[in-house]
Amino acid sequence: MKPITTEEKIINQCIKILKVKPADIQIIERFLGGMSNYTYHVKVKNNYYVTRIIGEGGEVFVNRIVEYAHLSMIDKLNITPPVVYFDTFSGFKITHYIKGQVLSQNLTSNDLQLVANTLHKLHSIDTKGAYDYALFERLSYYQSLVKSNLSSQYYTLLNELTKLYETKYYQYKKVFCHGDAQRSNIVISDNQAYLLDFEFAGLNDAYYDIASFGNINLDDALDLLAVYLGKTPNQEEVKRLWFNRFYQVLQWHIVALIKHEIGLSDKLKIAFDVVSQKYLTIAQTLYEKIIKD
Repeated sequence: MKPITTEEKIINQCIKILKVKPADIQIIERFLGGMSNYTYHVKVKNNYYVTRIIGEGGEVFVNRIVEYAHLSMIDKLNITPPVVYFDTFSGFKITHYIKGQVLSQNLTSNDLQLVANTLHKLHSIDTKGAYDYALFERLSYYQSLVKSNLSSQYYTLLNELTKLYETKYYQYKKVFCHGDAQRSNIVISDNQAYLLDFEFAGLNDAYYDIASFGNINLDDALDLLAVYLGKTPNQEEVKRLWFNRFYQVLQWHIVALIKHEIGLSDKLKIAFDVVSQKYLTIAQTLYEKIIKD
């Protein structure tokens, strides 16, 4: 029997959940980006949606019950597409589609201001009911999923990260964070920035979201930080940003390594082993910048 395709899975789910016929459904496009999910733009009758199916291996990185709880917390903020359906077991999700421009092109000063406005709004909500991102517990869990031996360089950097946190960076107030606020997860529509994909949301330092914005180019994060603060960041504020990015690249180093081990480098034609090493190299550079006077 021929295996069912991702597109067929989406059509079947839409038929079941939205109570429509196959002829009512049109798959418009697959959105690129991300390392774990298959996300599609779908038209159902006269309505437009975004559907998400968790990719191979993606189920181990995120607790879907936690993700849904966090989406419910921010439902009335109007900073993310409204959820139509969410299955906490499979992770299948349907949201309304927001037409706009993903922040993948050249940034403008207005773009940065809109992103800062949305992050301020998110970081100001009541945190009751939110789950802690649990930085080091999360890293420990991800490490347990790795089949091969992690490098001595990784463990050295992890040790230094831990010391930096315990001696200095533990002190910052935790707010509700998106957790993966990179440019590909932000859409500008009607002069507002909308955040997509709250899979990695949780209580964290506000600078964590700003550091995520520098996923492609750390200068983007520095530019956003200045707008977020309303002033030129001082050296300690810049180092606080670097520290959060230092953590992130160590985390993504492990995630990419796991994806390589389960065969996704060949399946998706992405060299996750190379990506993993790239993140480790960035971590080393950031650590050296943080400790430099």
